[in-house]
Amino acid sequence: MATAQAFTMLDVRSTMPNIISNDILNNQEQEFWQTSYWDAVAVRDRRMDGLFLYAVRTTGVYCKPSCPSRRPRPENVVFFRTREAARRAGFRACKRCKPDATSTSNPNTDLVAKVCRYIDAHPDGPATLEALSRAIGLSPFHLQRTFKAVTGITPRAYADSRRLQALKAGLRDGHSVTRSLYDAGYGSSSRLYEGASSKLGMTPARYGKQGSGVAIRYTIAKTPIGRMLLAATGKGVCSVQFGDSDETLESELQAALPRGLDVEIDGQFPAMFSYKMKNYALLDSDGKLHVTGSALRSRGLEKFQRRFLEEMLTLALKGEAKQVPQLYEDYCQKIERAQFPIEMLAKTETLQDTLDAYQQKIAKSARNRSAVYELALKSGRTYQPGDQISYYVTGDGKRVSVYDNCKLATDFNPARRDENIDYYLDKLKSLYKKFAPILVT
Repeated sequence: MATAQAFTMLDVRSTMPNIISNDILNNQEQEFWQTSYWDAVAVRDRRMDGLFLYAVRTTGVYCKPSCPSRRPRPENVVFFRTREAARRAGFRACKRCKPDATSTSNPNTDLVAKVCRYIDAHPDGPATLEALSRAIGLSPFHLQRTFKAVTGITPRAYADSRRLQALKAGLRDGHSVTRSLYDAGYGSSSRLYEGASSKLGMTPARYGKQGSGVAIRYTIAKTPIGRMLLAATGKGVCSVQFGDSDETLESELQAALPRGLDVEIDGQFPAMFSYKMKNYALLDSDGKLHVTGSALRSRGLEKFQRRFLEEMLTLALKGEAKQVPQLYEDYCQKIERAQFPIEMLAKTETLQDTLDAYQQKIAKSARNRSAVYELALKSGRTYQPGDQISYYVTGDGKRVSVYDNCKLATDFNPARRDENIDYYLDKLKSLYKKFAPILVT
């Protein structure tokens, strides 16, 4: 296999710009970019046409993977997801393979349609990548990557959505939970109840009894195989549907709800970011960000981190993800130049134990030392469970012991700033590295 260490993947954009999913760039995906894409170019694999483009630095042109032209040297190749991205980088379309020409049949969309038909025809069968790859005749990773690139969701998510639709239909028709779940293809009640509240927005029993007071938010995006609606309750994504028009999808969403259910359709949001179960962000038509889930608004984050994350999400959902690196640099400069007020850097925590109980647990090695309790003890003040303490980190270096290097925010002296610059830069870097691979694509 040819080495591909010099390869670069530029401006990899989702085919669904309005919906960003948590497709973390792990080692397996990096390997996919550096080997599978090049392998496709090396053998002129037509199945990969439409999934990506490659460009050659020495000729200045971009081509389809199946281009019959002479194979370029690996170190001169860069990859793009869209022709617009290739053009922005200064490349022009190849006159031989004509990558800008509209094809009447795309192998990737044909593959997705084939997978969907197979899943629909085998509701009781396992939707594992291994089972699907055997049935379709492709490797599990290629199948997963292609399906996700075209639809924005995994084959498993599609299968779960179809099974859930069958469950809802049974419950709406008045059947028992047990009959509905087995008719829908669930192997056991435990498999259903493991994620029922997040998928239905309520328990199956409540759904069947016409539960009320559920708010549903949704977004609709264009995909190569039609319009896609992604809906979510406060507990997570509850519906994924494909259709030809927004009106049809909205009607089908309403029809999928139990009869008599008083549901508030919270509105159509232009953009959505789904991070993980019960954690997502929505951008409304006025450009305001709505965040749900502790992973995206954790109290464990300092205020400057929460604001940075909100600004990152807003830029990404507005289609301005390229500005995120500059946003990161701006925040770094503010920390380095001590421009943030201490309220932005401080962390606020609530005491759960009395100070005596804390000391007893420390003596018994029943818990670790805590900055807020150590500060409370040093202050000489009377603190009770439920009291909140705000503090900031001092000292030198990013790997300091926080409980040994902290001060009460109320003791901060703006004229003699002593916050730990390296510590806060590292906190910002960790947050950036966690979300940038997902958002800046």
